[in-house]
Amino acid sequence: MSSIAHDDATGRPTLPDARPVSESAVILALSVIVLVGAALRIFRLDSVPPAINQDEAIHAYDAWCLLQTGRDHDGASWPIFFRAFGDYHPAPFVYLLIPFQAVMGLGVWSARLPAALMGVLALPLAFLLVRKRYGAVAGLATAALLAISPWHLHLNRLALEAGICPTLILAGLVALDAANPTRCDDRGALSARRLGWLLLSGILLGLCTWTYHAMRVFVPLLLFGIIVIYCRSILESAARPAGRFNLIVWAGGFLIGLLPFLVAWVVAPQQVWARATSVSNFDESGGLAGIVRGMLVHYLRHFSPDFLFRRGDPSMIQSVPDFGQLYLTYLLLVPIGLWQVLRESRADRFGRLLLWWMLIGPMPSALSYWPGGHSLRSVGSLPVYDIFAAIGLCRLFSMPFGRVRRVAVGLATLCTLGVTVQSGYFLHRFFVDYPVRAAAAFESEWRDVFAAAQARQAEYDFVLFTTHRSNQPGALYLFWTRMDPAACQAAQRVCEPFGIVDRIVQIDRVVFQPSENLKALTAVPGVSARVLAAERPEIPVDGKVLQRFNYPDGREAMILYEVRIGEAGGASDDATEAK
Repeated sequence: MSSIAHDDATGRPTLPDARPVSESAVILALSVIVLVGAALRIFRLDSVPPAINQDEAIHAYDAWCLLQTGRDHDGASWPIFFRAFGDYHPAPFVYLLIPFQAVMGLGVWSARLPAALMGVLALPLAFLLVRKRYGAVAGLATAALLAISPWHLHLNRLALEAGICPTLILAGLVALDAANPTRCDDRGALSARRLGWLLLSGILLGLCTWTYHAMRVFVPLLLFGIIVIYCRSILESAARPAGRFNLIVWAGGFLIGLLPFLVAWVVAPQQVWARATSVSNFDESGGLAGIVRGMLVHYLRHFSPDFLFRRGDPSMIQSVPDFGQLYLTYLLLVPIGLWQVLRESRADRFGRLLLWWMLIGPMPSALSYWPGGHSLRSVGSLPVYDIFAAIGLCRLFSMPFGRVRRVAVGLATLCTLGVTVQSGYFLHRFFVDYPVRAAAAFESEWRDVFAAAQARQAEYDFVLFTTHRSNQPGALYLFWTRMDPAACQAAQRVCEPFGIVDRIVQIDRVVFQPSENLKALTAVPGVSARVLAAERPEIPVDGKVLQRFNYPDGREAMILYEVRIGEAGGASDDATEAK
């Protein structure tokens, strides 16, 4: 493999007019950036985003089951893919949660902290990658922009496997840079330390390839770009026995990281490809032309101003409503960075790799259906936009002396101020408004509903939780009640189809059904039943109101009832609201 750091013959930086900065100042600045990035990713992590999403919940609960019993909630022993909602989630992220749960137990903090810390790690990695080619100032600018990036920050605060992929990509590339396989001894050999970096690079990129479904497309495309762009260096290296050994070491590391995925592909291919099959946007009715047209539309959406700067991902789980994935200032900085890279593209191979990186970022999302740009499936685009913005900012500050320089520096100062103001506005939206607006999307009411029901359910024959305006209440129930993993594995658990996936509809005496089905589910001829039922306020229930639950904005979210089945008069006579 070729180094992706010093590309041209002289190894000169692309921004030659940038003023040199002392190493101590660089370390101090990077430390401040990392501390700020860590604070933004860890502050109120258990409440922003609110509660927990069902995908986060099932990841955390499966890790808890493995820690307690060595099996996931479905009873599989240390699986490579975890069955959830009729889908299969890759194992690496779930295994990452286990040591945190061993210390902290099962909860929102232990579920989200690993992704948050991986997000913090991305900041110094981005600095190291960019500094090698564009200098320390550009590296610091990249780390600073990534620290406050709306896209990166949001994903780092969710217990989803997509959020750790940018860090794995950056770590794999930085390790490849550290190995620097084009600078060998006379025999083309590397030291043991540099061979270790080469092996680590392969392992990290191989692992990333199956950590999240979208990476199966993105990582091979990224490696294809590296091979094409650095083809001459790779061929020269492969011409020598030691160089071929270097290639084998990297490829061996890649296979090590990818090995569990390959094993699963052979043993249980339906698990490996279940998700890809269910979300594919290939409409064969339109023929090849229809497939290509659909892919192109989905691809271009990720470069649209609506996705990047105005509304972002339409899912309130994955994006702050009516806020783009990037700051508006990037509208100026990214084109300047692109111009700077393009003007030196013949000598700057790493710049060409950045261009390829940007172009392939949306490819996984182009292959799947979604009404707008998808911030998770296009996560490979991180942090390339921040790198281009940083290059653009440094280019403005490093213009030659004269009137042009004064204008450029003034513009750069305005951009810096603009990013600062916009980030302040985003942080207010994210930490103050978003937890209120997104509470219903995250179904935050279930935490209190399950707690109240758990305290009472021993007194009842059945417990019913509605599925109205709920996605996967069964998964949330397992997480919020911290159901004993052994009991869960032994329970009578029933799942039914739900769209392209499925969902839990029963765990022993607990059912997840609309309350309209209550009598059919619980009635036995000649036998009465006491039922604890949670239903939405707009759905009438003939029973005694026990407790009401509200969203943070005051809207009523859920009502907990006591219902008598099989008795004259339906509900108890004292159907008055409990105080």
